Amino acid sequence: MARPFRFGVQSFNADSGDDWAEQARQAESLGYSAFHLADHILGAGPAVERANHPVQNLAAIPAMAYAAAVTSTINIGCRVFCIDYHNPVVLIKSAMTIDKLSGGRLELGLGAGWIKEEYAALGIPMDEPAVRIDRLADVIEGLKAFRGDGLVDVANDTITWKDFEGDPKPVGKAPLMIGGGSPRILRLAGREADIVSLNFNNR
Repeated sequence: MARPFRFGVQSFNADSGDDWAEQARQAESLGYSAFHLADHILGAGPAVERANHPVQNLAAIPAMAYAAAVTSTINIGCRVFCIDYHNPVVLIKSAMTIDKLSGGRLELGLGAGWIKEEYAALGIPMDEPAVRIDRLADVIEGLKAFRGDGLVDVANDTITWKDFEGDPKPVGKAPLMIGGGSPRILRLAGREADIVSLNFNNR
């Protein structure tokens, strides 16, 4: 099936609210399809230097909401949320709220995490890749149940949810993006994702 080629912008630093709003509006005015953040926590210091990764000075969820509020057509997303940094149901409800308040412009990116220095600096145990990817699959099962009809009823190795409806529901499709580069996660993305965010080097 042929699909249109799209261009997006990724940014995760701003000097002020005005600066962030201008970045989002400029991406929209230039005709980009999406405006994305990343999901990293570390400020300047030895940990981010060891990670050889840029500093991110904005938290993804509020920055996405702010970008959505100052734009009207561009899709808003995160490439990608590390599920180990968030309570899954809070993350999903927050994302669906951004989708609702933006009129259906969310692109929800999820990933299994990959920067060991960030995990260590935050005091989060980093399981082996297979375990993290299985956990991502569990969260995706929860996402599908939250967005589906009727009461949420999910019990797997990661989450146990029951006796509530997922609310809000997505306004439109709220496409799911899965990010990664290993064969195992790409197989998961092939089964579950609407968008695949390829990362060719996770060293």
